[in-house]
Amino acid sequence: PHDRIFNYVLDQWSDYTYKNIGTLQVGELFTKENKIELSPKFAAFQNTAKKLRFKQTLLKKTDQVFNQIDPREVLGVHLRIKDVSYHGHDSFIVEDFIKIIEQELNNYNYKKIFVAADNIVSLNKVKDVFQGMVINHEFERSNVDYNDFAHWEFYNFCKKNYWESAILDCLSLAKCRNLICRTSNFGNAAIVYGNYDEIIRL
Repeated sequence: PHDRIFNYVLDQWSDYTYKNIGTLQVGELFTKENKIELSPKFAAFQNTAKKLRFKQTLLKKTDQVFNQIDPREVLGVHLRIKDVSYHGHDSFIVEDFIKIIEQELNNYNYKKIFVAADNIVSLNKVKDVFQGMVINHEFERSNVDYNDFAHWEFYNFCKKNYWESAILDCLSLAKCRNLICRTSNFGNAAIVYGNYDEIIRL
């Protein structure tokens, strides 16, 4: 009953005329140990990503979140909390991210911290610690920080604003100077679109 989901965010129409020509074989898992940026296919990932044209409304919002701040003076943080234990990852809490952010602030002269968070509770905790430094997109997020990701994903997966918010956060992270992240396809996508001096993985 839903539109093809990538039509929500792409300025290209997805239909059934596309064919798999074998340019990028899927299946390899990129992790903290097997970093995507070190893959022999990384340049191919970047070239493929450049072929995707996102809607101009999303690109404008991506730029606006920095509000006349040079993104190269911004630390990007993908605050992934809710589903990591379910997927077999080590459990990390928001305080673990805060410690790493503090270390990064000691190493670089960041003016702002852009946070892409999977829940509003953790986002507000980071805002409370780093008063006035955190910037983020304002849209609906889960209002709990425990593992309800299955309910949240299933309820929102086919909604337009769910995909728009993911693209906004991802492309905004990609503009930042450095990135703090966990293992995820979302983080890997930001790395493909980004040009980071340093990537810190928890």
